[in-house]
Amino acid sequence: MNGSFILNKKIKLEEALPKLNKNIISFKKKNLDLIKLTENICETGFLFVRNISESCKINELETLFRNFGYLDFIKMQIKKNNQSFSTYAYVKFGLPECAIRAGIFLDGKIFQGRILHIVSG
Repeated sequence: MNGSFILNKKIKLEEALPKLNKNIISFKKKNLDLIKLTENICETGFLFVRNISESCKINELETLFRNFGYLDFIKMQIKKNNQSFSTYAYVKFGLPECAIRAGIFLDGKIFQGRILHIVSG
């Protein structure tokens, strides 16, 4: 049947199982990454936030993260590397649960035109 023609259209048969397995493996990997992130944040309560816009102010970051709970502090740094800027921040929450919520919700979200990348600090 594979390679046959019906109404001048070539038929191509594929096994669907390998594509399903790839999706399952991707889903398992994503869940393992999420578990690892939450375990590390539980120990420290710190978040390390990368890919922040260089025009971002610390009070704008405070406003963004304050929605998830009490903040102990935010430390933001801007480094210039060969005519490009690298901006990142350390965010410390009062409760690790708040840090986990913020990390899960904001990781991969767009903030001021940049996709935030959040890992445990």
